[in-house]
Amino acid sequence: MIKIDAKDHEQLVEAYGRYKEYHNLYGAITITEEQDQEIRNKASELQGTYDYYKILIHELERCIGSYHIARNSLKSKIYSPARKMSTIKKNQK
Repeated sequence: MIKIDAKDHEQLVEAYGRYKEYHNLYGAITITEEQDQEIRNKASELQGTYDYYKILIHELERCIGSYHIARNSLKSKIYSPARKMSTIKKNQK
């Protein structure tokens, strides 16, 4: 048996409380076939939108990564001679 810590226990109790609240509000409600189909259509539209934004976020993360690589490369090319010049200037004093 796997032991859980207090934080995991609190999260389980919170999730159960939310489920119980949801069930008390909507558990006894029945829906028609048309309402079910409408809900399914909206859910599929939301899934498509979610997938689209997930792709956009992935592309953004890739661009950010390439930006950081280019920035660090440029920094190393610029700052190395600058550090060398400042060291030479300090030694001349």
